[in-house]
Amino acid sequence: MVRSLLHATSEFHHVDQSAPPPLARRISHTAAANRETNSKQSTTAAELVKKLSLELNERARDLPAYELQKCQRELEAVQKALNESAAKAAPKPKFAFKRRTAPPPPLPASDNTTPPPPLPSPLGAPRRAATYGDGGGGGGGGGGGVPVNALTLANQSRAYLSRAVLPNRRTSTDPTTPRSQCLALTALSECVVNLLEPTTATEGEDGDGSSGTRPAATSTSPPAYPAIYLSDLRDSLVLLPENARQGSVLVQNCSQCVFVLGGHQIRIHDSQGCSFFLAAGSQPIIERCRKLVFGHYPSRLLETRTESNSSTNTDRFDAVQDFDDPFATSSRPSRNWRLATEAERASLNEALARYLSTSTARRGGADDDQAVREGLLQSVMGRV
Repeated sequence: MVRSLLHATSEFHHVDQSAPPPLARRISHTAAANRETNSKQSTTAAELVKKLSLELNERARDLPAYELQKCQRELEAVQKALNESAAKAAPKPKFAFKRRTAPPPPLPASDNTTPPPPLPSPLGAPRRAATYGDGGGGGGGGGGGVPVNALTLANQSRAYLSRAVLPNRRTSTDPTTPRSQCLALTALSECVVNLLEPTTATEGEDGDGSSGTRPAATSTSPPAYPAIYLSDLRDSLVLLPENARQGSVLVQNCSQCVFVLGGHQIRIHDSQGCSFFLAAGSQPIIERCRKLVFGHYPSRLLETRTESNSSTNTDRFDAVQDFDDPFATSSRPSRNWRLATEAERASLNEALARYLSTSTARRGGADDDQAVREGLLQSVMGRV
C-alpha cells in the first residue's frame, strides 16, 4: 500500500511538472496581462482561474492535505489579484469643479439717504377723507379701499353720532339732491350712530344740533350712499337708511354690534356676535364670521318713509351665503349664522319706536344725546 501511495505521489508530481508554469507564476503573468490588456483579456484570466479551480477539485482525492491547502491558497491569491487589477483598470470619473454663477454686483449705495418726496396729488384732488373724530387725525379712511372724499366717523368711544356731525355734509334740504359721497365708520366703541334723522339747514350750518328742533322722520327721505364701509366697531348700534337697497356695504372686523342698514351688495368679513337687520337687494355674503344674526329691516323705519318703493323689490336678507360653509342647506344650516326670531325683531321695533317718538320733540343737547345713547344700548343691545 505504501508503494502504491508513493507511486501515486510521484505520478502527480510528474503530471504537475509537465503542466503549465506553477500557480505563482501564473498569478504574476495574469495580473500583468490584466493591467496591460483590455477587458476582454481580463475575462480570459477569470476563465483560467475557474478552470484551475475545477481541476483542483477533480484531483483533490489524489493530493495530500498540505498540497491541497497550498493550491487553494494560491487560487485565492490569484482571485484577489484579479479583483485588484480589475479595480485599477476600471475607468475613474474625472474630477471637475462645478461652475458657479457669479452673483450680480450690488447696486452702488446712494450717498443721499433722504427718501424721495411723495408724488404731488392732482390739482384740486383731496389728500384724505374728511374725518370726524380725534381732530381729524389717524384712522380716518376706514380701510385702504375707502375713497379719499368719503364721509368718515372714526376713533370715537361712548358717543352719540348723528348726521349733524358728518363732515362736509350737504346743507341742501331738497330730498332729491343726490348724495355722491361714500360713508365710512371705523374704530367706534360703545357708540350709537344714527344717520336716519334728517337735519335742518340751520343745524347743517351750526353742526351741533343746538338751534331749532329736529323735524319728523317723514319730512325728508334719508340720503343714499353709493358705498358704506364699516370696520373695527365694538358694542355699537348703527342705524343707517334703507338706501333703496342700492349701493354696496362692506363690514370688516366688527364684534357685538347691531346694524340696521340697506344695500344691494352686502359683504361681511371677520366679524362675530353681530346682528344685521337688512334691506338687501342680493344675497349677503359672509366669510370668516361666527355667531351672526340676520333679520328684516325694521318695519317701523319703513313706515316713516313717505316715498319708499322698497316693497316692490325682493328682499334677500335671509339668503345668506357663507363662504366657509358653501354647501349648507335648510336641512343642514351653517353654524356661523342664523335668522332672528320673531321676539328679537319685535324687541328691536319696539325700542326704535320708543326712541323715534321721543327724539322728534327733544332739543338735541349733549345730555339728551348721552341719555338716548345709553337707553338704546341698554334696550337694543341687551334684548337683540
